[in-house]
Amino acid sequence: MLILLAAAGRAPAAAVEIRFEGHRALSAEELRREAAHELERLVQTAAPRPADVEDAAFQMERRYRREGYPFAAVEGRIEHGGNRVVFRIREGPQVRVGGLSFSGHEALSLQRLHEIAQAEVPGIAEPGRAVYVAAAVEGIADAVRAEYLDQGFRDVVVEAPEARFTEDRRLVDLAFRIREGPRWTVERLDVVGGVPPEAAAEFETLHPPHPGLGRGAAGGDLRRTRPPRSRSGDRRGPRGARPHAP
Repeated sequence: MLILLAAAGRAPAAAVEIRFEGHRALSAEELRREAAHELERLVQTAAPRPADVEDAAFQMERRYRREGYPFAAVEGRIEHGGNRVVFRIREGPQVRVGGLSFSGHEALSLQRLHEIAQAEVPGIAEPGRAVYVAAAVEGIADAVRAEYLDQGFRDVVVEAPEARFTEDRRLVDLAFRIREGPRWTVERLDVVGGVPPEAAAEFETLHPPHPGLGRGAAGGDLRRTRPPRSRSGDRRGPRGARPHAP
């Protein structure tokens, strides 16, 4: 498949031929649209620049990644004295997620972790259903970490998943490792200047405490105080946060 692009004001004889080879999963038109801006730059100079060719190839590879082709490679070459640019494509297999596992979790159940993963990548908990998109999979780690933070685990670490591909590279098993760390609560919450009326109802819900905020394990309370002045003269409230021992 070839496409001719000519810059405004350039003679037809100077048109640049854009050719795609080796593509099956994506059409030439889809590839051209994905790198439309970069291909346009190719015809705006006296001769195609290698940097613009590399940028176009990069955009095409990104599209393949989003379609579940993590091994796709696109190589662009300038040929025929600068009048032709050829993009040679090695797609590789489309990869699907075969297995999903979590380790190191105690506070969150496996069912809850699967729910979080499913919300980020629909079908990922069902072997062979979801295509493997690395960026989306990494979003699962971020979502799991956010859930732990909401539960008061401020030191939690959720590692990027380990990807184990089958020999034919058509399936990948994903393994997430979690280090929860201690669960934190707020032993005492000091309010300066009183509780605004619109927030009064929220303060009533702090007993029993929400993880990470409210009465501590030792039975701390909520108080309105005037915080001590620092040496600079600014008022600062006590921090009061401490790990919660289950």
